[in-house]
Amino acid sequence: MQHRIDLLRSQQFGQLGRAHIHAMEVLAETHQVLQMVEYALGGVAQIIDNAYFMATSRRLDAGM
Repeated sequence: MQHRIDLLRSQQFGQLGRAHIHAMEVLAETHQVLQMVEYALGGVAQIIDNAYFMATSRRLDAGM
């Protein structure tokens, strides 16, 4: 993606070209943010899994 952006920058583009470059940069940043959100949600899911496992184990230990 960065190579494509650099290539577009190296050429002479009008306003449309600059808008295209900006859109590609925004998409790249959005992709990075979504990857971080995916990672964070994976952590949340793991916490919920662990809490459920602990609660289930305690109920089994208590004979419920």
